[in-house]
Amino acid sequence: MTLEWSHAISLSARNLAEAPTFLSLASKPGITSFAGGIPDASAFPYDAISAAISAIMDSPSLRAQAFQYAPSMGYEPLRQSLVRNLAKDGVKSDVAGILIANGAQQALDLIGRLLIDPYDAIAITAPTFFAAIDTFSVYRPRMESIAFGENGIDLQQAEAVIAGKPKFLYLIPEFQNPTGLCISLQDRISLLGLCIKHNVMIIEDSAYRDLRFRGEGIPSISRLAQDAGYDGHVLQVSTFSKTISPGLRLGWIAGAPALVSKLAALKLSCDVHTSVFSQCIAAQLIDTDFDKHVVGLKTLYGSKCGAMLAALESCLPEGCSWTRPDGGLFIWLTLPYRIDARHLLEKSLAGSGVAFVPGELFFANRSPKSSCRLSFATVSEPQIASGIQGLGADLTALITRSRGRELVL
Repeated sequence: MTLEWSHAISLSARNLAEAPTFLSLASKPGITSFAGGIPDASAFPYDAISAAISAIMDSPSLRAQAFQYAPSMGYEPLRQSLVRNLAKDGVKSDVAGILIANGAQQALDLIGRLLIDPYDAIAITAPTFFAAIDTFSVYRPRMESIAFGENGIDLQQAEAVIAGKPKFLYLIPEFQNPTGLCISLQDRISLLGLCIKHNVMIIEDSAYRDLRFRGEGIPSISRLAQDAGYDGHVLQVSTFSKTISPGLRLGWIAGAPALVSKLAALKLSCDVHTSVFSQCIAAQLIDTDFDKHVVGLKTLYGSKCGAMLAALESCLPEGCSWTRPDGGLFIWLTLPYRIDARHLLEKSLAGSGVAFVPGELFFANRSPKSSCRLSFATVSEPQIASGIQGLGADLTALITRSRGRELVL
């Protein structure tokens, strides 16, 4: 007899969306995937990783640490290196204020566990990273959205949302996933001021901050808060997935030590600690030629972004619009005639074999539907050119067929 298990699923799990298939699409034969935000594997620092592993294995003391239990806060030499890196970015910290996590995704989950009770309000931008929406959703909050786009943050809406005192405001200020846009300096200052006024914490997701390939950098919200004397208002989250390798599963949280110690207690109850072996590898890497490696990544992704922008300009039909990022991994495409991106995805997978992420997933209310995220990170420049050409042909055919029919909303 088969167990009827559906009644045992928690309310939180029942509301979870099905796991997306974007990562698997990248390796599916015949598919050109602009879907997953997957770094270019050819750019992983294999030689440096190999040298770091050799250094660990050749040292009796290092290899003993690498394969042993460790404190939940993380490997201290790596945390010390992060303190130095934050200082280069104008942010003062110490090892007591840094926790190593299994990627930024676990960092967000720990923050959700720490701060969210059922029915609490939290504030997010619309759009924002779909995995953050899914992660926070497990804790059953009410999500209050603040519009964000090429004209910046809707500050009037932000003031109304933040005045309601949500538990926190989640932001990706640099090369946002999914739009590729940056929050301007003035908008950062305004949002910080509102959060200080209403005593609301900011979660600053800096996953793409190191990947600026054009233009001048903007001070992080963490730095702006410290400069104003309100550093306790910000928890900064970041990752090595975009700069070293996602396979190492390394992210981190920086913030007030009292808050970070609470997060460490939650991590202890979750998985004890992050892989010490991975942490030792990262500590070896970022104290050698890491800056030079990141410069190479910026050159690589800047070239790929340029190739995709050129292809969009020459291949997409009239009425389309898209962002022009100065860094990161993504371009946000808006379709004409209110075409539903899900229908375009179905047609493009069956036709030209192109995959992307429909835009509705990046909104808490799963709308609007006439936008999508394109990643230029994974595929080669020739694949970008041919893939966008195929996508343009699929879109043109869909527009022709759907005008005046149900696919045009």
